[in-house]
Amino acid sequence: MENNHLGLVMSGGGTRGAYQMGIWQALRELGLEKQLRIVVGTSIGAINGAMVLQQNWDKALELWQNVEPQQIFNALETTSGNLYTTLLRDWWQHRGVRVDGLKELLRTHLDEQAIRRSAVGFGLVVYNRSTRRGEELYLEDIPEGLLAEYIIASATFPVFRAHRIGQHEYLDGGIHNNLPTGMAFERRNPQVVIAIDVAESSRFSPQQWRLRRQYADRLIYIRPSRMLPMPTNFSKAAFMHQLEIGYYDGLRRLGDRNLLAAHYF
Repeated sequence: MENNHLGLVMSGGGTRGAYQMGIWQALRELGLEKQLRIVVGTSIGAINGAMVLQQNWDKALELWQNVEPQQIFNALETTSGNLYTTLLRDWWQHRGVRVDGLKELLRTHLDEQAIRRSAVGFGLVVYNRSTRRGEELYLEDIPEGLLAEYIIASATFPVFRAHRIGQHEYLDGGIHNNLPTGMAFERRNPQVVIAIDVAESSRFSPQQWRLRRQYADRLIYIRPSRMLPMPTNFSKAAFMHQLEIGYYDGLRRLGDRNLLAAHYF
């Protein structure tokens, strides 16, 4: 197999993105990470995709293992009350749940220059609330110094307070396209695209069914083999459980050289 002939697409899905981390671990062990030509993601998939381009597994693992709800949500910094009641109150009082802690974590852990230096292409999806339009952006479309802001925008879940960049307000890219498989095929021309879908909505999307028919010979579509915890479960046990499922699903689906050879040739 020649190098750089794989694309990787990751959906939104909240903390279920831990499953995508397990697939990444399998990709690394199988030597397939080196064959990536483009990585595209929405929401948590955009965050994980950026970490893949940084090629810093340890830093990504540290972010996932150590993050606590109190570090993410402003309203939880000063209260120990019920999580959902507290966040509902914050949403009502501030026209959206405030997640300044999450934004700072991402700004700290994302290395824009490392991503821009990578030979692997990168893309993400945002929803521009100001223009009421979805935007599918590749790295070259994003101004220097603003990559972390657009990744934050992509991961601004609809109940979160909108994320402002310049004169525009943005929300989660999943509103527009939660599994941007087409973006991977349209840029860098990978021979095979691996699409990891941890959401419930995209599996029923007519657009996804059309893409799966169109690229049937070039698309490896992966969904969890077992039920995952709720996408709002921040516990370390839930993270490790999903990481393990993703890892073994990845080994099973991508470790079959005959399967990959069938797609390549």
